[in-house]
Amino acid sequence: MTTATLTSSKRALLSLSHAMEHAVLDQLVGPGDDDGLVVGLFQRREYFDVERERYARLASLGVQCVVAFVGSVEDMPPGVHGVGLDAASPLAQEWSLVILDASTGAALVARDTGDLVPGEDTLEAARLFEGTWTFQRDEAAEVATRLLDAVAAGLDQGALRASRAVIATPGTTAPDPHRDRLTVMTQMLVSRIDQAHQRSQRLNAALSSSRRTAEVDQLTGLNNRHYLERFLGSSLSSSPVSLAAALVDLDGLKGINDTYGHAAGDAAIQTAAETIRANTRDADVLCRLGGDEFLVLMPGFEAEAGLVVGQRIAAAMAKARMPAPWAHVTLGASVGVAMAEPTKIPIERLDSALYDVKRTGKGTARLAE
Repeated sequence: MTTATLTSSKRALLSLSHAMEHAVLDQLVGPGDDDGLVVGLFQRREYFDVERERYARLASLGVQCVVAFVGSVEDMPPGVHGVGLDAASPLAQEWSLVILDASTGAALVARDTGDLVPGEDTLEAARLFEGTWTFQRDEAAEVATRLLDAVAAGLDQGALRASRAVIATPGTTAPDPHRDRLTVMTQMLVSRIDQAHQRSQRLNAALSSSRRTAEVDQLTGLNNRHYLERFLGSSLSSSPVSLAAALVDLDGLKGINDTYGHAAGDAAIQTAAETIRANTRDADVLCRLGGDEFLVLMPGFEAEAGLVVGQRIAAAMAKARMPAPWAHVTLGASVGVAMAEPTKIPIERLDSALYDVKRTGKGTARLAE
């Protein structure tokens, strides 16, 4: 076994990435090593800036450093060669690290699945990646070649030639049982990091009942505005996570309250929440904003996919039935759908789409202009 794959949270794979950097970069690449190469994909400039000083130090030691991300490549550290990526490029969804010298190689390739891990505290920590890694030099060289080929048009040609020369340097490519065992051990370690974090999450949930009480709508059990603000608060405005948002408005709640009383109104809100939950994914973020309004955030979905979910919720709401003694009361919902930024929900645009639905007949979903 020379490569290992694991679908994991960003937290666990980030631990693996940092372990590679410390073990390989700090110990195997030293001063005067002009046969070293590091290639990194960071998705966004903000992520690179966190590691900026490390790459500046490596470049000062003579290591070839090539990095790529969406964003400006101006003001890069001396010797660090940056390539700007188009946000629509497949490379923009990849977070990868390759480290090579004459005899050693390691590579981590993590592709954003667009999904979230349920139960995480923040949007950034909840991002789910499929990660593949290796400690074999020849396999790491293949990854480096693929990445350099993909960014070659935007890379300084001198840096490109020097990087290819490091890849072409004869290295130890014979099967190494010690590295194979290291790969297996690393896979077990990352898996246990995930398991330990999940246990920690369960313990934190038990110990944080007061916060959960403050962040959960007591009538429906859905998240509330306080949760939404914290969940989005750690996100970067340029995060690669795509989010479709649906604003669901329960039609006719005032009439139910006026005719049958507020107990019936509460039952209608609870039935609506159950219907929304039944027609969305575990990774979707569900919030009751207050009154008869609900918000659904759908990671990894574009607007058209979000519209399909909105239409499904509206159709299911029309078929939903309240508990006795109000089983004869029918429900309905109007839904506005738009793309959201990871740090900002376009409430005005969603409201506008909702208004258009209600003005033209209610009971369906519509994309915001």
